[in-house]
Amino acid sequence: MPQSPDSPGIRVLIVEADSDVREGIREVVDHHPDVGLAWGTETVGDAIRTAALTHPDVVLVGAHTEGRLDLDSIGDVRAAYPAARVVLVSPTADPERRARAISHGADAYVVNDDDGQHLMSELHARS
Repeated sequence: MPQSPDSPGIRVLIVEADSDVREGIREVVDHHPDVGLAWGTETVGDAIRTAALTHPDVVLVGAHTEGRLDLDSIGDVRAAYPAARVVLVSPTADPERRARAISHGADAYVVNDDDGQHLMSELHARS
């Protein structure tokens, strides 16, 4: 269940067009009581509108966002909601892609592993 803007803990907004990936991230987040889902959206436009209402602490940008490059999505989210940390969630560990994500405004680059340990470590490291 989505958190309200007044909920304690780390509020997370997921932007990912692939529903299976979005649900996988949601399941990881749901297992940590200090991290709550602010909302999950398929499109960057929906994420920007949702961020204005839910005030997430972290926006997770997945690799599948409306068929666009996730790097473009990072800049759009960053420009619309600069208060949130933006984390690119990628299926691969690619140093060049990580560097490009950071140069496009991402605060972090996380590989979407099966158990979610990297993701949760990143959420807790900078909250």
